[in-house]
Amino acid sequence: MRILVTRPRGDAAALADRLERLGHSVLSEPLLTIELLPGAIGPLEGVTAIVATSRNGLRALAASPRLAPARALPLFTVGRSTSALGRELGFGDLRGGDGTAIELAERIAVELDPAAGPILHLAGDHVTAGLGKRLTARGFRLIRPVCYQSRAQSSLSPACAAELAAGSIGAVILLSPRTAAIYARLTAADGRLDAAHGPVHVCISGAAAEALVALGPIQVAIARRPNLDEIVALVRGLAADA
Repeated sequence: MRILVTRPRGDAAALADRLERLGHSVLSEPLLTIELLPGAIGPLEGVTAIVATSRNGLRALAASPRLAPARALPLFTVGRSTSALGRELGFGDLRGGDGTAIELAERIAVELDPAAGPILHLAGDHVTAGLGKRLTARGFRLIRPVCYQSRAQSSLSPACAAELAAGSIGAVILLSPRTAAIYARLTAADGRLDAAHGPVHVCISGAAAEALVALGPIQVAIARRPNLDEIVALVRGLAADA
C-alpha cells in the first residue's frame, strides 16, 4: 500500500521506516515545519515539575542551558516517544505514558501539590486548552514559554498532489488535529476533494478526525490510543482487509 505520511521532517523518517519494513511504500509530505526556540525557556528556580506534550518541547530544552537543572525535576509526558526522549536526555523521574493530555492533567492533579510551586509546560505556539484549563481549575500555576513554532505548509507539493489525483495513495496518516486541518484545507484549496475520497485517513484521535469535516464523507480510521503503535496496527489491519 502507498501511504502518505504528513509528520514534520524530523519525525517522519522513523515512522516511514516502520511502515516500509511492513512492505508499504511511503510518500513523506511534511505539513508543518518546526523551529525550536530554546532561548524562551527561562530559569527554573521554584519550578516543581516539567510537562512535555510533544518531543519538540524536549528538543528545545535539550538545546538550552536549562537541561541540567531540569533533569532533577519530575517530567510528565504525553506519548511513548516523548517519554523515550526524556529518558535519553537523562530524566530519572519520568511520569506519563501513551494517554491523552487530559489524562495527564488528572495524574498531575493527583501526584502534585499546587501550593508547592509552578509547573513548566514546554509548549509550542499552538496549544490545546484542555491540560492547562484543568490544571488551573485545580489551583496549579503553569509557566508556558513558546519554545517552538510550527509553520504550516502553504500548498501540497506537486508530487503529493499528483499522487492524490492519480488515486495511488491508499492511506493518509494524520497525527494531530492541526495537521489534519492543514491537510483538509490544502486538499480543498487544490480542488482535490474527490481525490480525498479514495484513501483511508488514519487519525491519531477523534479530534484529528473532526478536523477533516470540510472534506465531506471520507474514509476515516481512528487509533484506539494516541500512539504510533496503534497507528501502525491500524495500517496493518487496513492492509489485511485490502
